[in-house]
Amino acid sequence: MTKLQWKRHFDSVKTGGIAHDFEVCPLCLARLKTKRANERAKAIRAAYSDLGMVRVKGNLGGIYYE
Repeated sequence: MTKLQWKRHFDSVKTGGIAHDFEVCPLCLARLKTKRANERAKAIRAAYSDLGMVRVKGNLGGIYYE
């Protein structure tokens, strides 16, 4: 789920006036999953850059570090 989709969902819930359980809602859980994946990817990129490695995109579209 993208940040824009999340904002739309949150605005619709906020203005709807109904009780919303963020721990059960599938859209809220999808956003949490995306957020965790982004944080994990940032941590991996930071670890590689701290080691002095450079992120490179290969000819076939793969990502590797050198």
